[in-house]
Amino acid sequence: LAPAPLVRTGELVDLVIRRGSVTVSVRGSCRQDGRLDDVVSVRNEWTGRLVAGRVTGPGQVTVQN
Repeated sequence: LAPAPLVRTGELVDLVIRRGSVTVSVRGSCRQDGRLDDVVSVRNEWTGRLVAGRVTGPGQVTVQN
């Protein structure tokens, strides 16, 4: 059996954006289901931009810049 998705389409997730030593967390709307370490598309609720990030936990997607 495959593991259950940790994020689901339409779910609000914590979008963690890391750039160097700075980390920012904002709300994002997930555009697809994803399991641990999957790369998924998320809409940043603050800016409206679509970003690709890696699922790092339940309800959490991380973007490394």
